[in-house]
Amino acid sequence: MFTGLSTPEDYFRAIKNHKWMIIIPIVVCIGLAALLCQWLPKSYRSNTLLYYQEQKVRGIKGVDAPESGVDPNRPDLAMGTRIDALKEVLYRRDLLTQVAEEFHLYGYYKENATPAMDNSIASGLRQLVKIEPQGSGLLKVSFSDADPLIAKAVTARFADLFIQENTKTRTAIAQSSTEFLQHELDVLKGQLEIKERAIAQFKQSHLGQLPEQMDSNMRAIDRLENEMT
Repeated sequence: MFTGLSTPEDYFRAIKNHKWMIIIPIVVCIGLAALLCQWLPKSYRSNTLLYYQEQKVRGIKGVDAPESGVDPNRPDLAMGTRIDALKEVLYRRDLLTQVAEEFHLYGYYKENATPAMDNSIASGLRQLVKIEPQGSGLLKVSFSDADPLIAKAVTARFADLFIQENTKTRTAIAQSSTEFLQHELDVLKGQLEIKERAIAQFKQSHLGQLPEQMDSNMRAIDRLENEMT
């Protein structure tokens, strides 16, 4: 288009003479961008950080605890387990549909819902809830929505639900470990009582014949001999 130009002045003159060929495409692009911003659906993502600490109940046979078997030398594996544990809580269908009803997401109402609708709502929310690691022990939970206030409120609600469910899990594990240890203690006490009764019966049936009774028996014999002489 600008052939035969050799100096800066020639280029400037050519641009000036064909300025509309440059301005019009720029204006059209700006206009299209503005229209797209108006018509395309907006999406706002809100996020919050959660600190996840594993339950410190390990090495007790018969008590299940999260992250059991995780190599302490592999923090990447531990973090992966934390993410799985968090997803297991937040991605439950009952919790997802509960949040959907609380904030009227997708026009969802529990009393009018069918199992298929519950599954559809839960599946859709799982796509919008993101869980990502953010350093040692930190997990980022985020949620996107066309309304920034809804995005923020739903994210906060998910954080609250996780804390509540995690507290329930920890309480259950602590209760389970306490009950297990109490059961083991009762078993040991019972075994000890049985052994003590068996020893007492043995001593009673062998009264005076046990090695620890020999000294007292000899002293009794000596005393009788002295009395007879």
